[in-house]
Amino acid sequence: MFSLQTKLNMARATIFKDRPFYVQYYINAKCNLNCRMCNIVEGNSDLDQADLKTVEKIAKNLRKIGAGVVLLTGGEPFLRKDLPEIVKIFTGEGLNPRLQTAGYSTTREQLEACAKAGAKDINISLDSLIPEKQDYINGTIKNSWFKAIEAIVNSNDIFSDPDRICAFGTVLSKMNYMEVPAILELATFLGWYMSLVPVHITN
Repeated sequence: MFSLQTKLNMARATIFKDRPFYVQYYINAKCNLNCRMCNIVEGNSDLDQADLKTVEKIAKNLRKIGAGVVLLTGGEPFLRKDLPEIVKIFTGEGLNPRLQTAGYSTTREQLEACAKAGAKDINISLDSLIPEKQDYINGTIKNSWFKAIEAIVNSNDIFSDPDRICAFGTVLSKMNYMEVPAILELATFLGWYMSLVPVHITN
């Protein structure tokens, strides 16, 4: 899955603790959901998104400091129409971009374009197997669960490389903790991973 450069950077980071081999890069501060446990968009609402020239500089600098995996997050990264170009910039620098999405506005065409640009790694938010509960968690957004499932089905088809890393991002809360074994069972059935994310509570 990982490029040789990323593997070397990960090994060096583990041994010498001198490089951030996993980086979260907020490529925008826009989202079409209003998830009850998320304050990222609100916290980053005053920030402007970088244009592609600036993204190129960021990618080069991340390569120079020894980064490996770069999580392209937001907001909702798939609201950026130039996401495939961003993926290509990072893969061109020998970095491994990880896509993150809630799936609500993620089209098959976008996923195919990102895969063609070199993406092999995607994390899709899935907090419940009950459509109404997922919609409630996402801010009472109708059909958000069905859109997430559609993105999962498309990604499972498009990211077919044996070296792929596909995962559910599941935010653990009192609303869904009893469902974690069932969500994990679905992930295992699909050959996916599951990333449990703790809720961050603030004032």
